[in-house]
Amino acid sequence: MGIIKTIKMLAKEEGEVEGLEKGREEEKVIIVKHLLKNSGFDVEKISFLTGVAKEFIEK
Repeated sequence: MGIIKTIKMLAKEEGEVEGLEKGREEEKVIIVKHLLKNSGFDVEKISFLTGVAKEFIEK
């Protein structure tokens, strides 16, 4: 495999990983918003359930 193909493959893989991470982050935001609006859970409980930092939820 040539160096250019290797660089392109690595860049593609890196982009895919970044895309997955961004998607997971966006999904957590949606879940946290739904829990804040539609449940009686406090910030600490939502943080525990979602694995999201309390400071992030409080924003």
